Amino acid sequence: MKIFRQIQIQLVKTLPTLISLVGVLGAFILIVPLFEKKNSVHKILSLMPQQDRLALDAFFRILIFKSSFGYVLYGDKPISLVDYVSKYSDGFYGGIRYSDLSIANAILREGWRVWEKYQHLFPSKHYILHHFGRKDRDSAFILMINRNAFEDTFAKNNQKFILKYGSDITAEKMLQKCLSKESLFAADFMYCHELQGILFGFGSHNSKLFQKREDLDKCAELHRSELRIPSPAFLEEIDQIDSKLQFFGDDDSSVLRLSPLPTFVADLNHAETVAVKKKYKMQRRRIANRYRNGNFLELTLEQFIHPQIGDAS
Repeated sequence: MKIFRQIQIQLVKTLPTLISLVGVLGAFILIVPLFEKKNSVHKILSLMPQQDRLALDAFFRILIFKSSFGYVLYGDKPISLVDYVSKYSDGFYGGIRYSDLSIANAILREGWRVWEKYQHLFPSKHYILHHFGRKDRDSAFILMINRNAFEDTFAKNNQKFILKYGSDITAEKMLQKCLSKESLFAADFMYCHELQGILFGFGSHNSKLFQKREDLDKCAELHRSELRIPSPAFLEEIDQIDSKLQFFGDDDSSVLRLSPLPTFVADLNHAETVAVKKKYKMQRRRIANRYRNGNFLELTLEQFIHPQIGDAS
């Protein structure tokens, strides 16, 4: 009995040490996966040929600093889209000599080619980086979707999507439509400017107003084809909308500005538009702060795979 008593005393004495060791071990178990996640991107990039690494770096710099993809990656913009010339048949594209097209075009074309080789190494549950070409054009499109922001935006506007596509439409089905070039460029979506504007983060009011203006344009074309004179009230309504819809974006077009605000036409004095502009400016500051220190490509791919709390909506 004395032996058991001594064992109990020793256990009591060593219990605080054991608890501390368990706590340290638990913290270590939590920290190691985080370190491995961060270290894995660095390791993958270090094993790439330098030429491929530089191509990806330039590719994501164009998307984030010269387009609006940063607001998808670090903010709550559901979708961003950019196009580029992917091929040519006669040396010209839209009257422009192919070799004279912008450097950005070449960077996007080469960047996507390289990304296709390595994208399986950077899986993401939060973002989709998608690409498709168009058979009717020599152009291709790169699309980025913030899944959480997309689902939240769909939920807030679900009645509008149901009205367009029926009661069985869901956020996932709508997302798949956006990932299909047949659906994305189909007439029923191409000309549904209200839903497009909502999904691209332009605001519900602006999207509805722009849709109204497009509908009036179609009516005006019908008047012209039938040689009918529009009523004064019809023309006045067009003028009123035109006076409201103004350019939304940065007030100046400085070439030094990184991550330009998304551009579209908007009712600049409407409360929703004011809030949208304020939000995007705050997100731009977040983007700038994120890249103050560290390797640009590593930070970007870490965000793509494991977004920080508060990002990816």
